[in-house]
Amino acid sequence: MNIPSKKRTMEETVDKEIKIIDFIHPLKKRWKLILLVTVATALISGLYSFKTTTLLYQTHTRILLGPQQGNLVSTMAIVIKDPVVLDQVSDRLDQSRSSRALSGQISLSSENDSQFVKITASDADPEMAAQIANIGAEVFIKEIGNILGVYDAKVLSEASPNFAPINAKPRYNMDLGLVAGIVISIGIVLLLDSMDHSIRSEREIREKLHLSVLGTVSKGSKKNFRRVTSVERAVRKDQKKRARGEDGVVDV
Repeated sequence: MNIPSKKRTMEETVDKEIKIIDFIHPLKKRWKLILLVTVATALISGLYSFKTTTLLYQTHTRILLGPQQGNLVSTMAIVIKDPVVLDQVSDRLDQSRSSRALSGQISLSSENDSQFVKITASDADPEMAAQIANIGAEVFIKEIGNILGVYDAKVLSEASPNFAPINAKPRYNMDLGLVAGIVISIGIVLLLDSMDHSIRSEREIREKLHLSVLGTVSKGSKKNFRRVTSVERAVRKDQKKRARGEDGVVDV
């Protein structure tokens, strides 16, 4: 009763194994193409990220506020981006950075709801980022006294150039390129295999042509081929001698 179902299960298992082999075989056959495309894509991704990405450097100045001024941090974050502050910073930088540009380069944040706040600046030049943070802190301390009546804020630590870019991700982009290269190369290999209708194995003859294989020709080296050819020539020479009534010996 269960024999047909077991037979079907075995046939399904064999079919699955054949399908897996059909998928793996072209990949093994064209592994050099997969390797070439994968490496090339990873290198191109890495070079592209180096060439097109503008590296940004970031640093910060730490400021100590008075004991009752922590609740003013949200207001101070607005003051640091106001033209009253940024125009003065731009002037002290000899207009090398406009007020509008500085608005996107400088920010203020609190440190765990403490009396400390950080003025953070970023720029394509690490030295300039440090200047923006330090000058911004000086102007900011002066202006919060005029605007908010806060006169006891002081710089705790000045910003120094940080030469490690914050947006450099060449390894990440190369990893993405590596994955993309593997996917693309496998797609190319499977496409080439689907367009290749040549038959290279006994199994393909049975599956595609539904024919039985009566025999196979083994592969031989050029050396063996030359040896067979020389024997064949010697045999033909001997046959000619016999046809003329002469005795001959085949030299191998």
